[in-house]
Amino acid sequence: MRLLPLLLLSFLPLSACGGGGGGGGSEPPVEPNDAPVITPPLGLGGGPVRFTRTLPVQGADTLRFTATDPNGDPLLWQASMSAPNQAATGLTFTTPQSGSVFEVQIAAVTAPAAATLNLLVEDGKGGAAAVDLLVIRSGPPSITAVEPTSAFVSATQEVEITGSSLSLGGTAASNATFGGVTATDTMIEGETRLTCLTPVPGVLGANEVRVVNQYGSSSLPTSAFTMYSHPIDLFDADAALDGGNGAQLHAANDGPSLQCVWVEGGALQHRTSADAGATWSPTQPLSGGEVVSAPQVAVAGDVVTVVWIGDGSAIWTRNSSDGGATFQTAVQLNPAVASAPTAQPQLAISGARRYCVWLQGSPGLGQQRVRAAASDDGGATWMPERLVSDVGSNQFGPALAANGDAAWIGYVDSPIATGAGVYTSRTDNGGLTWSQGVRRSIESGATGSVRTCNDGERAYLVWLRAGTLEYTVSTNSGLGWSQPALELQGTTLGVNSDPVVACEGERLFCAHVFGGNQLAVTRVGGAGALPESAQVSAVVETTGRPTLAVRGNYAFVAWRGGAVTGGTGPARIRYATSVDVGLTWTPASGLGDGAAAQELPHLLLDGARVWLGWLDYRGATPALFQNRTEQ
Repeated sequence: MRLLPLLLLSFLPLSACGGGGGGGGSEPPVEPNDAPVITPPLGLGGGPVRFTRTLPVQGADTLRFTATDPNGDPLLWQASMSAPNQAATGLTFTTPQSGSVFEVQIAAVTAPAAATLNLLVEDGKGGAAAVDLLVIRSGPPSITAVEPTSAFVSATQEVEITGSSLSLGGTAASNATFGGVTATDTMIEGETRLTCLTPVPGVLGANEVRVVNQYGSSSLPTSAFTMYSHPIDLFDADAALDGGNGAQLHAANDGPSLQCVWVEGGALQHRTSADAGATWSPTQPLSGGEVVSAPQVAVAGDVVTVVWIGDGSAIWTRNSSDGGATFQTAVQLNPAVASAPTAQPQLAISGARRYCVWLQGSPGLGQQRVRAAASDDGGATWMPERLVSDVGSNQFGPALAANGDAAWIGYVDSPIATGAGVYTSRTDNGGLTWSQGVRRSIESGATGSVRTCNDGERAYLVWLRAGTLEYTVSTNSGLGWSQPALELQGTTLGVNSDPVVACEGERLFCAHVFGGNQLAVTRVGGAGALPESAQVSAVVETTGRPTLAVRGNYAFVAWRGGAVTGGTGPARIRYATSVDVGLTWTPASGLGDGAAAQELPHLLLDGARVWLGWLDYRGATPALFQNRTEQ
């Protein structure tokens, strides 16, 4: 009868007997611990967790943060701030640091800056407290550039101002003025970039660009930005560009830096302007003794790259690193196969990368193929040229674009097994290798006029199929394209021809002739938007060779209106402008003081400033003329 009490006793917790071993024992009670309490120095702004200290750049100070621990535990401080931010704000401190006080020394600095110090104090038992200190070394902003460098007085344009100390950690209330008039829709992105819309109405002529905040202001010289009238006001008199017998003009620009090449006197000629066409360098020949055709030029900063065909088969290039003042020795890009006929060279520039493509081989023998060469040092040296994609049939009409190490070519191909269509080939290693062609259109023998453009990774491919404009979009530098292709402009108004394209961000613009005698610009205003078409020409006349440029809210188009008829016809260069992203256009205008036929326009754009070059028949022989924005 005594067994039951013994069994019950065996299930009592061992800890009740004061033993420390065996399973099932309870944890010892946790002693209470309170977090330290930080007291910031007097005079700081903000709180209770994020504080600010504003001090002029020449000022100095010592800040002492104190902490107490309710349980009397020893304390350890730790601070975090990058070395560059320490130097910019003048902070010195020791971390880790023991005790109840953390000291920060602030010394004078040379330029305004802002950075955050992260401060943590711990008691060793898991209790901790933290605060942030935004240190602002106050002073006026500094601005170094504005882009674009011009706008219209009566039509707003988005501009970007770059500099330093524009935000000061989000505390600087910076605004921009143009000619003393405050801009609108100002947005500050970090310390180095400010975007805004130019004021309307603005001040005609040279404008001082100034950024102002509560700590002061900074300005650019008045030569840095100009307001022009709208509609465009060109010079009354045209100016000769060549020696009186030029042809095959090609032009390119990077801001106010203009580069022109053409064929004259059996040689490739070149001129450059550093001020948007106001003044020009003397003409210099770039070719040797070869017969020159199809010149192309591209420019990025001070680097100018020129290519041309010599004697109908060789692809030559020359490069300049001083804005076109001097050029290195000519280099042949296709020495191994230079006996075959070549055509349609194209250039693309992206960073230090240069890409050149062309057609090579006899189309009559079914041998015409797209070939490519590339440079990774700004065109100073070139890799061996390569066959892009070969499926045993003629290829036509290459169009080239690039984004860094990636480049893509759109062209017409007609593999026997699949039929004709628009194909793309791509490189992702700077032109070392190219992918086999991939068809992007439906099969159709009536396909041609392939065009491509890009803004960074976003790219567009446009072509004509049986008179209809179609397009596809890539968001990864030509790696993949939207399928199926979309209709950009049908044949409701007439068969389309002569397309040219330009793009900016998610917007695509295409100028094209319809019905052979009128001009339209069709745009896609954003990702997923439907195409919108605006008729630009007002006169029904033989129309051709449009050229197109866009920048922000502004779009410009020029074309030939009228028949050339060997130089005796009524052909004139006409142009129109849009200040609402291509939605509406000014009435078409003519230009110049000549009365003879004009054709083959080239249009270059720098903000609101326009340069036009063309072939003119006013003299004894056809020659090249130019005009530009006056005010």
